[in-house]
Amino acid sequence: MNWELLEEVKGSQMSEEDELTEDRMEELESTVMATTQVTLTPDGEEHGFPEGSMWVYSQGMWNNYGIPDLEMRGVPTSFAQAAGRVINEMNAYRLHHMESKPFLPGQTVQWSTGHFKIHQGEDWEGMFYWKAEQMLRLLPNEMEINCVCCEAKDAGIEP
Repeated sequence: MNWELLEEVKGSQMSEEDELTEDRMEELESTVMATTQVTLTPDGEEHGFPEGSMWVYSQGMWNNYGIPDLEMRGVPTSFAQAAGRVINEMNAYRLHHMESKPFLPGQTVQWSTGHFKIHQGEDWEGMFYWKAEQMLRLLPNEMEINCVCCEAKDAGIEP
C-alpha cells in the first residue's frame, strides 16, 4: 500500500460534517485517474453474462488507499466508457468518505446513472489477480416492471 499517498488523501479530507464540493470532487477524480486505471475487457456467456458485453473494473484503489476496487460485469459495449467514468466518480467519492461512508456488500448505492447493489467480488487470477476482499461488484438493482394491463388487473380493474 502507498502509505504516503494515503496520508496525503486523508490529510486533505474535510471533516465528516463538510460537504463534498464540486471542486473537491474534481480534485479527487484527478487523483483517482492519476493513481488508478479502469480496464475494459470483453465479458460474455462463458462468464455468465450476455455475449458481447464488457467487464469494467478499476485497479489501484486497494494498493494505493486500502479500499476495494470496483467492477461492473455484463456491461453493454455501448455503455462501457460511461461505466468507466462512473467507476472513477464512485472511487473519488469513496476517497472523500473513506471512513465515514464506506461501500459495503449488501448496500444499494444511488448514482446519477441509477441504483447499484454492492456485492463482494470474487478471487480472480488472470493477467491481473486479486482476492475477493479487494474487489466490490456493482450490479444493477433488480426491479420489477409491470405493464399497465397487469397493474390494472392487480388493482382489481376489469376490462
